[in-house]
Amino acid sequence: MTDHRDWVGTWLELAEERGEYGKISFVLQDAAGEDSPRFFDHRSCDGIAAMGTIAGVATLPLAPEAWRERPQPRPLPSPFMRKPAASWRTLDPTRLGEPSGRAHRFLSVADTERLRASAKARGVTVNSLLAWALARAIEDELDRTKGAVLFELPVNLRGASLPEDVAVTGNVFSTVTADLGLPTPAEVHAGIRNALTRGEHWSSWNSLNVGREQGLDFVRGAAKSAAASVGFRVGVLSNMGVWEGAGPTGVAFGPPPAQRTPLAAGAVTWNGRLGVMLLAHANLAEAAPRLPSWLDRWVDASLAAPSA
Repeated sequence: MTDHRDWVGTWLELAEERGEYGKISFVLQDAAGEDSPRFFDHRSCDGIAAMGTIAGVATLPLAPEAWRERPQPRPLPSPFMRKPAASWRTLDPTRLGEPSGRAHRFLSVADTERLRASAKARGVTVNSLLAWALARAIEDELDRTKGAVLFELPVNLRGASLPEDVAVTGNVFSTVTADLGLPTPAEVHAGIRNALTRGEHWSSWNSLNVGREQGLDFVRGAAKSAAASVGFRVGVLSNMGVWEGAGPTGVAFGPPPAQRTPLAAGAVTWNGRLGVMLLAHANLAEAAPRLPSWLDRWVDASLAAPSA
């Protein structure tokens, strides 16, 4: 018998039971420049569904058509699936709980346009440029002899052929894994596109939804095993794209960090302004005071003009 539930949310709920932090974080800036935090339970919805609530829209963005189709005869798993990532130089694998640090920043409309122009000049998307720049921002914190700078990148699956019981306001996403430490934005961009072309996000979706047939006990055991892989990825980077609406003058967003993905980075463009956020897991407490400097380096690397 098929078990109908939000299985992505179930993995997140099981992580919370182990003591992981489970909130999607937003900061909304008003016309006076005042910032207000807002949080959503990730076990109940993903970032796009939460953003839809903030924007007050009933129709949520669909995945690009090219990524909606399941590859035939089957999706391919990530070549990084069993490979370790670069390791954080300062990481305490025993720590759980609230993030040890947060930092956010709103770019002006002019700077956001500069970033878009920089991405266009490099022949890449804004997402790929942000991904490459993030790796530059934290490179001094990593031991790259252990592996590549591997990040998980969430992929929206709305509009794809999914079981009828999957609610569009729930967790309708999967992930791909990409090496953000490659020398150029073009190489990072090519790596992300290759992962999507291979259908790695569908392979991940199948794994996240294995409980539909195998049941909760199986997923509980798998989640316990996964939790042992502390720092298996350097982090997670989620970019929710471009939104417009009334209300706040700026929106910044960040997914929750986890033991397996100690650094969480988020980006969203709201009414022409990019908002970015970094959150450090509890296991990065020693490095967390440097989070604001990482954020500044991330933005600076994104805005820098391409070298001749």
